[in-house]
Amino acid sequence: MNDAKLRGAKPRAKRRPEELGLAERHMRQQCPAVTHRLDHADPEVGRQWQRSDPRAAGFVLWSVGAVIHRTVEEPDAIQSLRLFVRGRRSFDICQPPRPLPSKRFSGYGRYMAIANDRLSTLIGLIYDAAISPKAWEPALEAIRSALRAEIASVNLQAVPDGDVLLNVTSNIPAHYAEQMGDYGPEVIEIWGGATTMMSLPLDQPAILSRLNPAALDFGVTRNRYALEWARPQAVIDSLAIGLARDEKSLGSISFGRHRSVGPFDDAAIALARLLVPHLQRAATVNRLLEMSEVSRSNFTTVLDAIAVPIIIVGADMRIAHANPPARARFEARDILAERDGCLAAIDSGVHHALAGAIGQAVTQEERIARQGLGIPARRNDQSAAALYVMPLGGRLGAHRGRAAAAVLVAESGSRFIPSADLVTGLFNLTSAEGRVFDLLAAGNGLAEAAVILKVAPSTVKTHALRVYQKTGVSRQTELMQLAASFAVPF
Repeated sequence: MNDAKLRGAKPRAKRRPEELGLAERHMRQQCPAVTHRLDHADPEVGRQWQRSDPRAAGFVLWSVGAVIHRTVEEPDAIQSLRLFVRGRRSFDICQPPRPLPSKRFSGYGRYMAIANDRLSTLIGLIYDAAISPKAWEPALEAIRSALRAEIASVNLQAVPDGDVLLNVTSNIPAHYAEQMGDYGPEVIEIWGGATTMMSLPLDQPAILSRLNPAALDFGVTRNRYALEWARPQAVIDSLAIGLARDEKSLGSISFGRHRSVGPFDDAAIALARLLVPHLQRAATVNRLLEMSEVSRSNFTTVLDAIAVPIIIVGADMRIAHANPPARARFEARDILAERDGCLAAIDSGVHHALAGAIGQAVTQEERIARQGLGIPARRNDQSAAALYVMPLGGRLGAHRGRAAAAVLVAESGSRFIPSADLVTGLFNLTSAEGRVFDLLAAGNGLAEAAVILKVAPSTVKTHALRVYQKTGVSRQTELMQLAASFAVPF
């Protein structure tokens, strides 16, 4: 079916729930390797596609306009395709793989397709930046291009002295880059104020056009940043990802869209969401290395000088290098141990999650986001900790061929912000409950949380009650104390 036929296809009306079963059976018959299901957990994503054959690793990108299912075996082919318009009208297309069309489907929104190898390249560049801060320049440029953004910047600074730890820009003219620091108050204002900025969830990209639609409406706004900095560059939307927000550091990475491209759409947001945990993991390592330049030749020397336990392992979990703090943990059998030269976790559940994350670091870097970021664990004294898994992809010179991932142990004794993934894992919170936990732990009331999440106050109250029940607390002050006790480096 060519693009012309797609454009001329007449979408049928939204089907009733009882009809979805018939559609699913039809899809199974036409494409046995693909199953269809409804997922209400994330309304921004809407519908998700899931492969029924676990042996074939698939990759999915979502948007309002299209859902594309692609396979690793044939990355340039479409395995299945579903077009829909804001959930109201839809029709299915399922046929043998064919070349990926380069044009958009007119009338059905935009879609963004990215090959698995390109996504892996982006993730690899991000982890290069984790090891070497100078590598942020090519990483930022590559991500900017993938998101079809005009400009980009990443900033990390110490609090409260304001020392700049990291400041990299991409495609921003020099004179505008120099002026960025002059618009601090205006930037805060355009995002809705300091309270709103500090309450934005760190596990999701923030989109200015959706948070404050009039922010970059140059015919309405009187904001200096919008009129003097964004308008001359024809920047009409911004996507921001929080990298750090705590008592020691504050940082974010942001991208600006040009007027000719349009605001950030669901497809770009979906791609950014995939990169969030990798960017944050890179910031974690940058912070722990205190922004030291680490070359391939002296990487292990630097690791040995760090007080945080770090272990370099191969795909089979065989230890290639462990710094002295990690060796001390092995001897005390505190969270981790060494068994026949291989890394092992004392707790069987933690070991299973760790092995899975390391395995994915080797075979599917782009899919370890949730499983590998902040694996919750308990120390011998029952204090909370988290294990971070960072794919290396053979980037460590001397360890090439043996180094698959770096495992980092994050303590709970620092004053950094609580990790949503750590708390969610420890108390088995749902994604919605985790977001409510974050907002309440930050001091927001139920009404404020409802406004931020754009849901009814009764919904927030229901989630809050479940959070209290699962965490064993009865008041918000106790929840805030609990969150503080589970703080991990970020």
